[in-house]
Amino acid sequence: MPRPEDNSGDLPLPPVPVLGMSLENILRSMRVRRALEQKRLAEMFARWGAFPGCYQIPCAVCDTPFYSSTPLAKYCSYRCQTQAYVARRKARREAARQKQCTRCGNDFTATQRHAKFCSNACRQASYREGVAKKCHNQEP
Repeated sequence: MPRPEDNSGDLPLPPVPVLGMSLENILRSMRVRRALEQKRLAEMFARWGAFPGCYQIPCAVCDTPFYSSTPLAKYCSYRCQTQAYVARRKARREAARQKQCTRCGNDFTATQRHAKFCSNACRQASYREGVAKKCHNQEP
């Protein structure tokens, strides 16, 4: 199979964003560059198939096939990347809220990060036990 030559000169790319451009124009320029790169890689994939530097990969979030120059890419867009990050962060925070009561040992879902007790009853009982220990230790 012949090695494909670089056809980057076939598709003109817009200028790289520079200082002085509005944010809207910078984002538009980045979207256009991304779309042109996808088109170039799609043409190369259609012509030669998969080879080092051109891979067709399904997006991990939306399952849309996209083209990448690296086989390690997971997401088709910044939006999908952000959506996956938010889902991972939400799962991590949910797992951190699963706790065990320090007094009775029951498992519970905390409403706040620093919760130690499963209920007000356990919290009050633990406080009263601590007060009772202090009183007994201070006797002469």
